[in-house]
Amino acid sequence: MKKSLVALAVLGAFAGVASAQSSVTLFGIVDVDYSNVSANNNGGSTAKVNGGGSNASSRIGVKGSEDLGGGMAASFHLEGALSVDDGTAAGLQFARRSTVSLSGGFGELRVGRDYVPSFTSLVVFDPFGYIGNAGNAPLTMWNSTGAAGTAVRSSNSIGYHAPAGLGGFYGTAMFAPSETSSLVANNGNGTVTGARVGFANGPLDVAVATTTTKNNAGDRVSSNIGASYDLGVAKLMGLSYVNSTSGGAAGLKTSGLNIGATIPMGSGYIPVSFNSAHDDTAGTEKKVTALNFGYVYNLSKRTAVYAHYSSLKNSNGAALTQTGGQAVVVGADGSSTATAYQVGVRHSF
Repeated sequence: MKKSLVALAVLGAFAGVASAQSSVTLFGIVDVDYSNVSANNNGGSTAKVNGGGSNASSRIGVKGSEDLGGGMAASFHLEGALSVDDGTAAGLQFARRSTVSLSGGFGELRVGRDYVPSFTSLVVFDPFGYIGNAGNAPLTMWNSTGAAGTAVRSSNSIGYHAPAGLGGFYGTAMFAPSETSSLVANNGNGTVTGARVGFANGPLDVAVATTTTKNNAGDRVSSNIGASYDLGVAKLMGLSYVNSTSGGAAGLKTSGLNIGATIPMGSGYIPVSFNSAHDDTAGTEKKVTALNFGYVYNLSKRTAVYAHYSSLKNSNGAALTQTGGQAVVVGADGSSTATAYQVGVRHSF
């Protein structure tokens, strides 16, 4: 009897070690908000119940890792988008991210669908986390989307992430082939290359990034440099970016500057930002500015409520609006404005 008990204890110990070497986690974010967007020049207004208005869009995913020994690990990450307002999950496709990776002292080799290097800074250095009516998406994505550009994510990618412990330096690199036969004309179209390098130490974080999507009509290039500095009483952020084509006749070029801050207040914080962009395509010099502010109140570590306000102004014929917003009507003087407010709740699990 004693031998049986000892055997069971040893078996339980080994089972505990084995389970500790592997882990699988279900995770997600559920975010929903009410927003109202209006535009001048008889542009009308629209009231909506949306998902994903504060720092992180709604999602559901599963991720896991296995300890391979010798400091190495294998992991996977599958993440899909949710629409909380109507309950759909895009067929539960893992189009937000679907990767498998090997990591160790050499860093991490990650393969699958993932963010392109230049996109990361758009999120990290925006007080509103890029999304929502107050996020920097409309301006930073100006002339960066379409068939010629991979603005946010790339499929079929091979990525490398530098290891920690480099004295504050970090970096990523990505390559994604076009997966087109060499016998096909313009077979390199869609090939993605990019890199992001930075330095983070104490209150300072600074990074430079670029992503190029090959196209025979003009390679689409998105580049940026951003930084943040935490003063304690406020965390300052800044981002300068350029979206352009090279090697083709299209000649698209948009550049801009985002500056902002997050200011701690009580159990939450106040995000504020000013965004400015201009389109130099064909010498048109269209201009857009946006002023955004809000408040995020943390009810707990996982749940927050928020309220945002944004005012966007177009000039010289530009016609941008906030994410998911009301289309503007450009006036005779080439100008238009759009304003938006939203209130919502976000829960993470």
